[in-house]
Amino acid sequence: MLATADETSMQVAVDAGAAGDPALLARNRLVVVTPPGNPAGVAGLDDLAGTTWVRCADEAPCGRLAVELLAAAGVTAAPASLEEDVRATLDKVVAGEADAGLVYRTDAVAAGDTVETVEVAGGGQATDYLVATLDQSTGPDLAADFVALLTGPQGREVLADAGFELP
Repeated sequence: MLATADETSMQVAVDAGAAGDPALLARNRLVVVTPPGNPAGVAGLDDLAGTTWVRCADEAPCGRLAVELLAAAGVTAAPASLEEDVRATLDKVVAGEADAGLVYRTDAVAAGDTVETVEVAGGGQATDYLVATLDQSTGPDLAADFVALLTGPQGREVLADAGFELP
């Protein structure tokens, strides 16, 4: 089984003949996170200018999504750093090394009280999480059962509790 945080990554596997037809698992959106108390007063993307903020590198799915989001919002403020992935981006904010960061809503939910979440006006950019069985799986029936669990009622409940939007 393969689950990806963006369509591009899944398409690579499908094009290579390694994965079956993908199913939409869930959707995730970028949000702004700040340290507790939001000391820089970031209320939205426009407030990133003049702050020390971070995002994922362009090569990471969260980075590609951030580029799209910022361009759509007309935000030109440059980040203080580009992090390897969403976890590293979140860690910079949690450690107090950044005033704000762009991360997935699910990562903000998982961080709990260590960050404050600022929703992006208009809902921001979303990414689809896809799931597919792998053609070279040694247990194709088990993989198919797991995909069915993830996309069924029990899996949906867990995903919603984690902050995902459901299809």
